[in-house]
Amino acid sequence: MTDYTIGEAADILHVTTRTLRHWDHIGLLTPGWRTWADHRLYTEADLERALQILVYREAGVPLREIAEILAEPATARDTLRRQRAVLTRRIGHL
Repeated sequence: MTDYTIGEAADILHVTTRTLRHWDHIGLLTPGWRTWADHRLYTEADLERALQILVYREAGVPLREIAEILAEPATARDTLRRQRAVLTRRIGHL
């Protein structure tokens, strides 16, 4: 199992460390581990959740709504249907 520092996770996700700190602060993406010096360490599962967040952000979903979507346990099929609905709404607005 590999753990990633905040800088490594930010590079992998193509976001800033500030973004990851903000997501942690609002409870959207809490790192799986912290070192004894309170440094954030992200697991593979954390990065998968971050990718889901990025997909919804790209679709224009506000962070508050993303938190609600991810809080509901769902199957992959349900998640894809939700993403499709979000994108369909966005297309309608455009």
